Amino acid sequence: IELHLNTSEIEISLKLLTSRELVILAWVAVGRMNPEIATIFGVSLAVERNISSILQTLDVENRFTAAAVFWRWRYHLEKGDYSFEESDSKTP
Repeated sequence: IELHLNTSEIEISLKLLTSRELVILAWVAVGRMNPEIATIFGVSLAVERNISSILQTLDVENRFTAAAVFWRWRYHLEKGDYSFEESDSKTP
């Protein structure tokens, strides 16, 4: 998977996600499918809408690329390349 985002663009994109979207993205990144995520949250349609929003916000075509963005962000976060402070721009 080739990512067209550099680390600062990834950080900016992830800051635009709501806290719920970020948690859903983390579940996607570890391989959970929509029904499993829906069970965790207790809702089904909302998960599909959240994933659509995540894909649009990250400007990626599918959940696999979104997962790659998440893992790239985690890698750089753990290295200390940048920090993550949640944005209030899309608070649910």
